Amino acid sequence: MTTQPPENGPGQTWVGGLIRFSILAIVLAVVGWRGRELWNDGRRLGGDVTWQPEWLVAAAIAYLVGWLPSAWFWKSLLARSGHPLGWWPLLRAYYCGHLGKYIPGKASVLVIRAGLLRSSGVPATTAAWTATWETLLAMGVGGILGLGLAPWLVTEEILAALPGPLAPIGRHPLITAGVVATIALAAFPWLTRLVTRLTRRMTRQDTADVSVSTRQVLIGSLAMSGGWICHGLSLWWTLEGLGASPTPDCPGETLAGMTAAVGLATSLGFAA
Repeated sequence: MTTQPPENGPGQTWVGGLIRFSILAIVLAVVGWRGRELWNDGRRLGGDVTWQPEWLVAAAIAYLVGWLPSAWFWKSLLARSGHPLGWWPLLRAYYCGHLGKYIPGKASVLVIRAGLLRSSGVPATTAAWTATWETLLAMGVGGILGLGLAPWLVTEEILAALPGPLAPIGRHPLITAGVVATIALAAFPWLTRLVTRLTRRMTRQDTADVSVSTRQVLIGSLAMSGGWICHGLSLWWTLEGLGASPTPDCPGETLAGMTAAVGLATSLGFAA
């Protein structure tokens, strides 16, 4: 016996659509305003800012592709929880949820994704805890990968300017990345208990199981590493599209540096 999700009335549908489009319009307006401001700043500083649409289109495609491993991981968690979904409703909820990152608190990401999956019969709590695992793993992989690739991003001048406690971290990024990864794996059981406790409190079900196996985490981490490399490509191609080509001696080193920049900036921005 299956339980059909309650249908929304015309009023609820209209209000929900208005809210979604309002959020979209506000986010696009703010991003556009900020982009124009940065563009004008570059021109005032004498920078040679150009517009090459083909590079920017390629950067946008690489950015969208870079999130597919994370979306796949979320899809697999939903399937294991008894709610298999097709790619279209899942990707719709996943990418629309990114708009919530621009709203203070970042909890709006979970609200948007849960709301968009409601019509597919996915309980809000299930959508929320699976999305929480996906986000934590994606940000963790980005941060650890960024630390490991930091030698191709940080110059000697930057290292010399680092304050005392940060200098060893900057000079030994691979060791730092290994330590962070070890701590993360050691804390994994504790994190599982925390997410389980919060989910049981929200659902008021003492038997709710929201655990994720170590095998799932390792496979997801490997897939997401490829996604972060795509984000590095996206940053590189964005710079090319604005006439700020890094002119690398070695393309691999440039890609490593771009990936480190994106991974560290995104993960630290999430934690801030």
